[in-house]
Amino acid sequence: MTGAVALPNRTPLVLADLLPGTLLRDGLLVVGGAGCVGALAQISVHLSFTPRSS
Repeated sequence: MTGAVALPNRTPLVLADLLPGTLLRDGLLVVGGAGCVGALAQISVHLSFTPRSS
């Protein structure tokens, strides 16, 4: 028979936990995420096997 050892239930820390305040943190994450998506939307990849529109 083996004994079971209970480990403490620790919540993992994420990068968002470093910003103070919940409302401020949520706002900064939304604005930062939208800015990141907007910046990445400007990247275009031209594929040789697709027609190019002028």
